[in-house]
Amino acid sequence: MKASEKKIKDLFSEAKTFFAIPVYQRDYNWQEKHCKQLLEDILNVGKDEKLGSHFIGSIVYIHEGVYGIGEKEFYVIDGQQRMITITLLYIALYHKLKLEEKEYADEIYELYLVNKFSKRDIKLKLLPPEENLNILNKILEEKFKELEKYQDRNIVKNYSYFKEIISHYSRDGIENLLVGLDKIIYVDIALENGKDDPQKIFESLNSTGLDLSQADLIRNYILMDLDREKQNRIYKEFWIPIECNCKISTGSEVKPYVSDFIRDYLTLKNGKIPSKPKIFEEFKKFYSSNFDEKLKEIKSFSEEYQRILKPEVEQDKELKEELRNLKILDQT
Repeated sequence: MKASEKKIKDLFSEAKTFFAIPVYQRDYNWQEKHCKQLLEDILNVGKDEKLGSHFIGSIVYIHEGVYGIGEKEFYVIDGQQRMITITLLYIALYHKLKLEEKEYADEIYELYLVNKFSKRDIKLKLLPPEENLNILNKILEEKFKELEKYQDRNIVKNYSYFKEIISHYSRDGIENLLVGLDKIIYVDIALENGKDDPQKIFESLNSTGLDLSQADLIRNYILMDLDREKQNRIYKEFWIPIECNCKISTGSEVKPYVSDFIRDYLTLKNGKIPSKPKIFEEFKKFYSSNFDEKLKEIKSFSEEYQRILKPEVEQDKELKEELRNLKILDQT
């Protein structure tokens, strides 16, 4: 492991380098309030000549190999929320400046946003998991009509926030923003493949206060050590259905119950109820062998759990009525 203090712009400007966010990471969930705070911090450090820098935390990644002619790819273990947000800010700046200062716009585009000469179909340096990558690329290319069905996604909302705010900036405001971005620093933690254990480091980061659910930790534990092909297969075949079965949507709010489900599942299998903060620890003991069979069973049980959460999916009329009664009584 190598740790050093770096400027964020130096990370983004590395040539022939891609930063991939694995499927086991949480979805992008920063909200407007987080973007507003980040933008204020950047502007404040940009205006104040006495402030030499603004620290935004650590970014942890591991080198996953070389692709194409000298192209490097890193897996982001921690820091994806900040990296996506800063990328959205750079895109909003690029869209503003290409109408007014094309030279600055081209610099932002080619240094911080894309690997211009890559042979890949999508040249973005930052590669979130599939759907968010598709959305991010459409934002960059200003295909806003194609984004209409994604208006409720944070990645679209936050770009729109930055775009609206920046549209009112004067030349001085843009200059302050650029200076502020130049002053952002972070702790760069580069892991060595085969030497450092990403799972242990991720768990250590979580123990120091990252707001991750027991389900987040379990998902990462299941997927992190797999090769990319198997990771994607397991994620699509098992984890996405489990998450879909164990959530309730009410209007614009989605409430996840994966942690609760795993707790109930472990209670059934082990004959004792794990405490809520210890669900992940108990799952690790349980999941130490027969991985594929256990995942199949967990997925199958999640389909039954769905009927308890959402009685309307039950086809049998009598069972549906009994499940509705249980839900009314809040006795699950």
